[in-house]
Amino acid sequence: MSDSPNRILRVEFLFLDQETCDRCNGAGDQLRQAVADTQAALAALGFSVELHETLVADAKTALELQLRTSPTIRINGRDIQPDYQESRCDPCGDMVGQADIGCRDWHDNGQSFTTPPKSLLVKAILRAAMQQDDTPTATACGGSEKSGCCDDFVLPENLKRFFAAKMAQGCAPKQGCAPKQGCC
Repeated sequence: MSDSPNRILRVEFLFLDQETCDRCNGAGDQLRQAVADTQAALAALGFSVELHETLVADAKTALELQLRTSPTIRINGRDIQPDYQESRCDPCGDMVGQADIGCRDWHDNGQSFTTPPKSLLVKAILRAAMQQDDTPTATACGGSEKSGCCDDFVLPENLKRFFAAKMAQGCAPKQGCAPKQGCC
């Protein structure tokens, strides 16, 4: 392999909030550190990393991105843990006035975490680089862009409740209400 990057790993971080949600904040911090820690190894393998961070502010955007849970980390369109579980997230629930809002739990080495361990993210990044070939980029559902498997995507109930409660509080998508007003 060449020392100059000629292949790209597209890392996407999709989240509902980075003002009050500990899980989204922690996942973002850990991801940025993992990307920084893997830069030299990836460059030696001929890769560069494009990190894209996206605030998913409304249900329409969540549908377009086929967001199943928050936070989500995808590499080249593939969720790094597609079989996810959620647990109650008090900061997100408090933000929209709904106690039953859940956020993703991360699993590594038989343990569950509310923030992904950096080691889990480093392994996912390096695994994606080692497994990358010339197949089409995956879509959020794990199929290829050409397969059309995601045409019937339905927003999960947890996210429907979150966005409905957010809108009921009078927050227009992407308007930027102050967190002290009880909305994001």
